[in-house]
Amino acid sequence: MSESEPPKLSAESDTLRALQVELARLQAENLRQRTELEILRHETAPETQGRVEEALRIGEERFRVALQAAEMGAWDYDVAANEVIWNEQHFRLLGLPVGNLRRDPEDFLQAVHPGDQARIREELRRAVEETGAYRADFRILRADTGKMRWMSGFGQAIEYAHGRARRLTGVMIDVTEREQAAARIAAAEESLRLLVDSALEHAIISLGTDRKISRWNPGAQAIFGYTAQEAQGQSADIIFTPEDQAAKIPDQEMQGAMEKGRASDNRWMQRKDGSRFWANGAMLPMRDPGTGALLGFVKILRDETEMHEAREALEDGREQLMKALRENELARAEVEAASAAKDQFLAMLSHELRTPLTPVLMGTHFLERIPHLPDSARETIKMMRRNLRIEVQFIDDLLDVTRIGSGKFEIVREPVDLHETIRRAVEVTENEIRTKEIQLSISLEARQHLLAGDPARLQQAVWNLLKNAAKFTPARGRIRVHSWNENDTLRISIADTGMGIEAEALDKIFNAFTQAGDDITRKFGGLGLGLAITKAAVEAHGGSIQASSEGSGKGATFTIMLPLPPAGK
Repeated sequence: MSESEPPKLSAESDTLRALQVELARLQAENLRQRTELEILRHETAPETQGRVEEALRIGEERFRVALQAAEMGAWDYDVAANEVIWNEQHFRLLGLPVGNLRRDPEDFLQAVHPGDQARIREELRRAVEETGAYRADFRILRADTGKMRWMSGFGQAIEYAHGRARRLTGVMIDVTEREQAAARIAAAEESLRLLVDSALEHAIISLGTDRKISRWNPGAQAIFGYTAQEAQGQSADIIFTPEDQAAKIPDQEMQGAMEKGRASDNRWMQRKDGSRFWANGAMLPMRDPGTGALLGFVKILRDETEMHEAREALEDGREQLMKALRENELARAEVEAASAAKDQFLAMLSHELRTPLTPVLMGTHFLERIPHLPDSARETIKMMRRNLRIEVQFIDDLLDVTRIGSGKFEIVREPVDLHETIRRAVEVTENEIRTKEIQLSISLEARQHLLAGDPARLQQAVWNLLKNAAKFTPARGRIRVHSWNENDTLRISIADTGMGIEAEALDKIFNAFTQAGDDITRKFGGLGLGLAITKAAVEAHGGSIQASSEGSGKGATFTIMLPLPPAGK
């Protein structure tokens, strides 16, 4: 660009041209959005272009009036002097009181949003050193309110020296409303784009008042098999089955849409190749928003054959399901009755078995007290009494299990010293522990060990764990009993160096009639009731029990956790 040939464009004409282009773009976007949202209303009418041109003409005239009335912030930048002159509107746009019209360019740049300052500096530099023209949209922070506003700036070099602009003149316009409208339009366009993308599985068909197809979207082609060229101009009756056509269903559907504003489209329809599918959708009337005149119809539907067939299959199987549920209810009642009968039988059996054992136990106790009884006979009697006690314990366990199953496992609360309970349980198992030469260590460290509970049940729980530890710990093994307080609980752990428990068995060992494996049942015997009873006893006291083991041959630890009474009770 030479010094002698400056551009002939004025700032005003450049501004109007830019604003005219922007207005035309926004108007076109608004028109396109309206047209798309009123799906398939009608093809663009000839007068549409005239309305756009009229809108552009009115917009241009308004901008000219705005310039004449000095509604724009005008500025004149003397590059060499690094001085800019503002008009009064420029001050008002920036939220500044009108003052000295001659300003330092930095006064303007400091009002620009920090995020846009570097870009505006670069645009001004390019206008001065390269292009001779300045055009930028940017944000400002008003000095009076601190609020952000969008501005649009236009400038043109009108003097040059040595290939650089010496003087720029231009205007600044508040375009916040325009930017907000553009954001709304962009959001609407995005929603429309998502709608169109999701419509690939939907047939969207536009019909005239004569029921002729005027628009056929890609979803319709995918579902029905007709291309847009094949379908447009045809009667919409081509997608109905012959029997529906004969029954005048298309006419009824159109009449229903006109009268009620919507007609259901849930029926079997026919593709180009003659195959049928179940359609789910509706027909809606399209009316002129101003006059309410009927313009046509839109059909929106999708292929839901699989869902329809699944629904029919579900309906067909409904009776079988209800029948199965009734049978299941009967079976459940039978199982519950059988379970109740079993519990009743076990209770009766336990009672009948225990009754004759009681005098036998008393008899063995009496025989042991006979003086001068031969040692061989005394040992035999001891063996008989020991085994009788085992049988009695089995029977008592069976009774407890039936009580647990029927919800009748009860406890009687009274003051209990858990340390004393532990000592009594140790005494009961002491003989077996001594026989196997097991090293027993007892560490009762709980500072608070008094609570309200059932002494017999708590002793039974600790004794069951000690009995298990003694049973599954080899000769000369170790058992450790430990008590301590933690988080308002009294905790008792019984750890052994016995055969351990596999991880998969940990979650089921507290079930009645369950042990860690069939080989354990064969080797050690027992009914697998002790841990189930222990768990019930602990939970009846509001506590819990857990088992842990590192695996086979690595011992096991059982921990009882019992809540302590609040302080002062």
